[in-house]
Amino acid sequence: MSEDDFEQFRQMVLQQKNLQEKLCDISDKEEFYKSVMKLGRENGFNFTIENIREAMMKNQRAWIERWI
Repeated sequence: MSEDDFEQFRQMVLQQKNLQEKLCDISDKEEFYKSVMKLGRENGFNFTIENIREAMMKNQRAWIERWI
């Protein structure tokens, strides 16, 4: 369920500029993960830092493969 929650949260962030602004300027990965978790919980989602890491790696891999 937490992977589904993360994907739903990610879609919500893509649609809400105010959430994007809260995350946009964070350059430290660990701080970013903590902020994503906090915002997710504040909005009723339940996912782990591992879910965030996995999604970021998956999306990064897909982006790289698109350009190979």
